[in-house]
Amino acid sequence: MHKLLGQPTEALGVYRTALQQDAYNIDLRYEYAQLLYQQHMLPEARTELRTIVRRKPSHTEAARLLNQVLSDTLRTAPGQTPSSGKRD
Repeated sequence: MHKLLGQPTEALGVYRTALQQDAYNIDLRYEYAQLLYQQHMLPEARTELRTIVRRKPSHTEAARLLNQVLSDTLRTAPGQTPSSGKRD
């Protein structure tokens, strides 16, 4: 909901709380990972995506996004965002 309203910080908190209550909800965890990726929180997104792929190896979207996160991590030097390629 908050994600749709342009409130990513609040949405991250809502997802964290929801996952504490339902840690095995793969769809919820994937949405959370997507938001983490969109917010350039690559290490956190990587952790969530690895959890999804480990629990449900057939989740192709999670595997695809994990590959993208890993690729972005390799291309991104400290002080850069994946989309900018420039130092802050």
